[in-house]
Amino acid sequence: MKKQMLILFLITISALVDAQTAATKYANRFFKSYEDYIAGKPVEEATVASWKANSVEVKTKGAQEKVKISKLPYSWFVNEGGMLMRVFDGDLYYVVIDGPISYYIKSDEGTAGFASDGYHLHGKFTDSFPSDYYSETPNGKIAKLSGKKLGVYLKKYDLEKQYNKDPEFKREMRDCVQCWQSKKAHKKIKYIKLVNEKMK
Repeated sequence: MKKQMLILFLITISALVDAQTAATKYANRFFKSYEDYIAGKPVEEATVASWKANSVEVKTKGAQEKVKISKLPYSWFVNEGGMLMRVFDGDLYYVVIDGPISYYIKSDEGTAGFASDGYHLHGKFTDSFPSDYYSETPNGKIAKLSGKKLGVYLKKYDLEKQYNKDPEFKREMRDCVQCWQSKKAHKKIKYIKLVNEKMK
C-alpha cells in the first residue's frame, strides 16, 4: 500500500513537471498526432490564438481564422495552461490522463487544469460537474466512463477493495456539491493511474 502511494506520488509529480514543460514549450501549439505530441513535434505553420468549446481561432503567418472544432485540421493541441486537448467526433476534450486508459472531460461540460496537488476540475455551472470519459490508449475511441466499466478495470487489476475502502475520499459535512463531485473525480483519476501502472 505504501509502495503504491509512493509510486502514485512520483507519477503525479512527474505529470506536473511534464505539464509545466508543455505549458512553457507547447502552449497554443497544434500537433498532427498524439505521437508527435509525445515526440515534441508541434505543427510549424499554425498556432492557437484562442479557443472555445465549439471553435478555435487558428493563427497562420498570413491570417487568423475561426474554425469549428469539427473542421479543425489537427485533432490535438495544448491550451494556454498546458493541458493537452483532443478533438474526437466533433467534440473537444481535456486530456486529464493519457495512458493505456486515458481519462477526459468534455470542454463544453467543464474545465480542467493543473494544480499543486494534481488537477482541478470544475463544472460549467455551480450546480453541475462534467461527466467522465475514457479511451483505451490515447488514440482510442472516446466513450462515457460508467461506474460498471471502471469496476471491470479495478477488479481485473485487483484494486476493487482498495478503491471501495479508500479513506482519502470520504464525504464530509462541509463538502459542497462541487467539492464532493471533485473528490469523486480525483478518486477515479488516482485509480486509473494505478490501473495504468499495472498495465505497463
